[in-house]
Amino acid sequence: MTISVLLKVSLPTALVCFVSLQPTAGAQQPITLTETGPRRAEAPMPLMERGKLEKSHRDFDGAISSFTEALGLNMNNTDALFERGQCYYYQNKFAEARSDFERVMQAAPYDCQPVLWIGTIEAKQGNDDKAVENYLQAFKLNPQLVKQFLKDQGKAKTQTVNPKNQGAVTAYEKAVAKYLVEHPELNEPKTADSSASTQTTHSSKEDLQELLNKQNEYIKDNPTDAAEIFRRGKTYKRLGEADKALADFNEAIKLDSTKSRFYLARARLYHEQNKLELSQADVEKAQSLDPTIPHHINFDEGN
Repeated sequence: MTISVLLKVSLPTALVCFVSLQPTAGAQQPITLTETGPRRAEAPMPLMERGKLEKSHRDFDGAISSFTEALGLNMNNTDALFERGQCYYYQNKFAEARSDFERVMQAAPYDCQPVLWIGTIEAKQGNDDKAVENYLQAFKLNPQLVKQFLKDQGKAKTQTVNPKNQGAVTAYEKAVAKYLVEHPELNEPKTADSSASTQTTHSSKEDLQELLNKQNEYIKDNPTDAAEIFRRGKTYKRLGEADKALADFNEAIKLDSTKSRFYLARARLYHEQNKLELSQADVEKAQSLDPTIPHHINFDEGN
């Protein structure tokens, strides 16, 4: 896993879903007649879940329709905007994709993901300098991106920023090189010098604490944003605050139980706490939501 681990890489027609037609609590589901007799109609699939399923099957038109419908119910749904932006990108509709990613940036200005995708759009269009500029902006929002890139160097490359966009790969590498000029300590080899090690760790914690402060500020005004609460949980985990991380993972799942990555993150945390039964239960739940997840997951290998 290399550069595109930094991007959201899930790849998960249009059906009409009217809120006014949904059964109220306790009401019976409508009954349809078939050749073999009456049969209860199945509840419609949630819009976001449906859109991601369509996206995973590369039905980008259907997915865009579903995400657009979800935005009709909540125009501030950043998850729908981000997913729709990816669909537009895969259709080479770069103006529409950029518009959606920019709207995500406005709602969550500290989130590096839409910035990364805009950088990839610039690279795709041959704007190398602008691509590098966007990647550098993403690094400033989340320095962990550079650390992860350096960590993955030399490993088997399973993915890139975009497998079909060598320009994005080149621009990303240039951006990393520029960032390291200003932050050479990130590229220094580990030594037995405890003071240097302490300094690097301290810097990393400062970066994470700054990110956490921004996340807290955003969540205070957006307490039902499951995706951001999940990301804050990951920040807590990096800071070594497992209890707070678990609380955020639990809350994210409570708000949105359709995200396989929420369950996988909690499964890893449970595994690290030696709560193996709870970990396995979360893995199985994640697999039920996303059949592409491997049958066996070894949490002892990497992060």
